[in-house]
Amino acid sequence: MTTKREIDRIVEKYSDMLLRIALHHIHNYAQVQDIVQDAFIKFCINLLNLKVGKGKSMAYSCHKQFV
Repeated sequence: MTTKREIDRIVEKYSDMLLRIALHHIHNYAQVQDIVQDAFIKFCINLLNLKVGKGKSMAYSCHKQFV
């Protein structure tokens, strides 16, 4: 079971990277924030389907959403 603390740690670890990637492609910071927030919401919803150590693949999948 993943705790809120673990999810917070993942968000903190990957949010800056996802924001930078999105800003590279979409030059509207408010829209980028929405995209990254949606990505983390999808991540939380699908957390049980992810295998341990697949956090980077989640980040890549999020990147593919807006490329």
